[in-house]
Amino acid sequence: MVPLFWKYKYSELCGELSKIVSVDKDGALILDNCVDLEPSSLKHLMMVKIDKHLVESPGRATFGGVWARMVGEIDSELMRSFYQKFLKKFSSSTIKLHLPPAYFHPEIFGIQHEIILEEGGHVLYSDTSFHIDLMSWTPMSMSKGNRKKLRQCREQFVHTTLLSSKEIEIVYELIRVNRQSLGVDPSISLDALQRAFETFPEIYQCFGTFMGEKLIAAAVTVLLSEDIRYVYMWADDAHHRSISPVVALCEGIINDSKKIGLKIVDLGTASLHGDLDEGLARFKQNLGAISTQKISYMF
Repeated sequence: MVPLFWKYKYSELCGELSKIVSVDKDGALILDNCVDLEPSSLKHLMMVKIDKHLVESPGRATFGGVWARMVGEIDSELMRSFYQKFLKKFSSSTIKLHLPPAYFHPEIFGIQHEIILEEGGHVLYSDTSFHIDLMSWTPMSMSKGNRKKLRQCREQFVHTTLLSSKEIEIVYELIRVNRQSLGVDPSISLDALQRAFETFPEIYQCFGTFMGEKLIAAAVTVLLSEDIRYVYMWADDAHHRSISPVVALCEGIINDSKKIGLKIVDLGTASLHGDLDEGLARFKQNLGAISTQKISYMF
């Protein structure tokens, strides 16, 4: 299964500046080939945003670099060849590459760290990403304070449920109000988010945490692959923050993820361009998340 950020349909959602770079059967580099069909041999895929003299992978998405669909083990020389052809094609542009966090398919992306540096790239910055390992996580993985908040939520009959795509508007509105209280807007419009739900109905999902019939926390999640759910956006209602409903929301997402056989819940980064938000990092650690590095490079 090709992860979401390397799908042709996903690049279309990201706008006309986003393209899929791949290789054909003869090893030639091609742009915007429809590559969602399963291949019979190794094929390299990279989503890029091409904007004047800047080429960025992945542009608006979260994970960049080259996805290698392969038979058997990855061939480092074929990977190097792809990068050499890619760098030659865009040699007149500034190139930025944002690779996935270290937990994400290290057998594919670990080797790319070495190739990028050997081919002349340098580290632009390193962000700190957090994920829940569903194989080892239990409620005891949370901090003592968060376990207390969970008990308080249960005492007040707070519950979390997977919502239908028809309820995305109420989820988005809670997130929008939360973001605007912090002086920012959501990273995606409601129309664009609805298009994502329509295009990938089995991949984009939303969760709601309720006190009675009142929505007090909500999240939009994305199934990146058969093993990984990414928490794209989440937020709470400021009037109920004293009981930390996001903690109950997180537990609900984790429980649902375990039920359907996932291995990872990715909570995203706690830094921006390498600058760590220590409060956000503590919040994610207190949920029982593990930190790994997510490195960006420039040529």
